[in-house]
Amino acid sequence: MDTASRIAENITVALTFISLFAGIFLAWYFYLKAKQKERLALIEKVSEGIDFSKFDFANFFERPNKRQFKFRFPWLKLGILIFSITFGLSIGVILWKIDKVPNDFIPILGFMFGGLGMIAAHFADKKEDSKTN
Repeated sequence: MDTASRIAENITVALTFISLFAGIFLAWYFYLKAKQKERLALIEKVSEGIDFSKFDFANFFERPNKRQFKFRFPWLKLGILIFSITFGLSIGVILWKIDKVPNDFIPILGFMFGGLGMIAAHFADKKEDSKTN
């Protein structure tokens, strides 16, 4: 490895860590700013004379019922999709190493198995929805 590629690699690693920490810091900063704005808005409403005594704060932060809240993050679908793409790429690399397929065939296998994974995830999620309803 020559010196220029080592320098480029070190710069890439440094920029990755800097952007990671900058992202964490910015998320924390904007969370605190939003919290502060919320508190100031509440103080402003109280100073305007709005009566909060009738407002039920205890149930305001309560989670809604499952019937009211329909969105669920599709972890099952995402897991099946990632697994199938990884499986397809692994099969492509194995076949490429034993000289059965050309190098260009590896992404094709990844996309093909990814599509099959999306189909499987669709049917797996349908079964899960029919069990919950």
